[in-house]
Amino acid sequence: MLGLSSYGLRFGPPNALTVTVVIGLIALLVGVVGVLLTNRRVAAARAKLPPPHLAPPPQQPHGIPPAQPPYGQPQFGQPVGQPQFGGPPPPQSGYGVPPAQPPFGQPQFAGPPPPFVPPGPPRPLTSPELQRAQLLRGFAIATLIAGILAMGVHYDVRLDGRIAIPEVAGGIPRVPTPPAVEADAQRQLRNGSSLKYGTYEHPKYKGVRGPEASVMVFYGLEGNQQPSATFDRAFVALGKKGKLLNGVSDHPGGRGNETIRCASLQGPGFVEAHCFWADATTFGHLFATEITEPELAELLARMRPDLEPTA
Repeated sequence: MLGLSSYGLRFGPPNALTVTVVIGLIALLVGVVGVLLTNRRVAAARAKLPPPHLAPPPQQPHGIPPAQPPYGQPQFGQPVGQPQFGGPPPPQSGYGVPPAQPPFGQPQFAGPPPPFVPPGPPRPLTSPELQRAQLLRGFAIATLIAGILAMGVHYDVRLDGRIAIPEVAGGIPRVPTPPAVEADAQRQLRNGSSLKYGTYEHPKYKGVRGPEASVMVFYGLEGNQQPSATFDRAFVALGKKGKLLNGVSDHPGGRGNETIRCASLQGPGFVEAHCFWADATTFGHLFATEITEPELAELLARMRPDLEPTA
């Protein structure tokens, strides 16, 4: 029985799904760090704004004198009760006559009210530094949202093509994987591929163990692929390992009316049937000896709902 590398199919190279995941993770990291840093920068810029009680007094326009108080009122800064320059002196009480007392309950030496002092200008709500910090924070938030959306797309794609290796698939029990195939598959996993694999009992050899008495399945997540291009690559690689007998045949896929494509490979001392399936998110391969292409395609269609359980 051929191992995974014997027909030239590798699941290790990055694909569109992997790129989406990497971009999403980077955007999430940059967004989180950016929001934290820009929040501190915005807070620091706001702390530099002057408080209201420290606002500078209003300035008169150049060439315009300050407003004068009403006639008879003291000038700003002039003590109450003092005559204004050029005005008549205040009236004096007669000799021996005490000064007039204010009405009962009124404070002594009541004078005119103090002049009105206009309030300072309102506290500025922003500054160039604060505007730059808020702009940077907006970019950081946008990056964070982009990362979340990218990871959401990744989650949806993986969920649509979720794969599993159950103990029983299509009524066929799982059996130990031959050591040679096991070693080859483990090398693929160390290369970072999304490959999953399993070995199931051969329908014609129930209770018998061995490479020729088993059905091998390999599949993985591809993501955003064209199924026809995947089939083409698979059969080109398979044809380099032996002779394809009778070309390629199509069979019902058993899930969404997708097509299963099969071919028989003749090698030194054996004939092996191979069936492939592919959609936008997954790629799979089932192969065995001592079985025909229609029999293997029917077996794959029966096993596939358990190999790819839906959410």
